[in-house]
Amino acid sequence: MLIGLLTDALTAGLVLAKVFCPCTAAFFLFRKRGNTFAESASYAIITVFMLLSFIHQVSFISGFYIISTGGEAFFLMVSVLLIFKHRSQILDIFNTLKSFGSANPISFTFLGLCLFYMAIHAILPVPKEFQNELYNIALYEKNGMRFL
Repeated sequence: MLIGLLTDALTAGLVLAKVFCPCTAAFFLFRKRGNTFAESASYAIITVFMLLSFIHQVSFISGFYIISTGGEAFFLMVSVLLIFKHRSQILDIFNTLKSFGSANPISFTFLGLCLFYMAIHAILPVPKEFQNELYNIALYEKNGMRFL
C-alpha cells in the first residue's frame, strides 16, 4: 500500500517536472531575448507543448516508442541545466510576479488558480474513461491500423 502510494507520488512528480522544467527553461530563453514577461511565458508554454506533441507523434508514427522516452528525458535534462544556468533570474521572476500581483490582484488570483489547476491535474490519477482510451491506443500500437 505504502509502496504503491510512493510510486504514484513519484510518477506524479515526474509528470509535473516533465512539463514544468522545460516551460521554465524556455521562459528563461525567451526572456533573455528581450521579450516581456507575458510574452516569454506564453511562448514557453506553447513551444514546450508543441515540442512534446511533435516528439510523441514521431514516436507513434515511426513505431519506435523509445523516441518519446529518450526525447523527453533529454529535454528534461537540458531544461534542468538551463534552469541552473539562469538561476540568478529566479528572484527577478518572483519580483515581477509580486509587482503584478499588487497591481492586478484579480488577474493574479486567476493566474494562480490556473497554475494550481494544471498542477492538480498532473498529480491526480488518470480517470477511468481516459484509461480505456489509453488501452485502445495501446491496442492500436500493438495490432496496427484497425478500427478502435
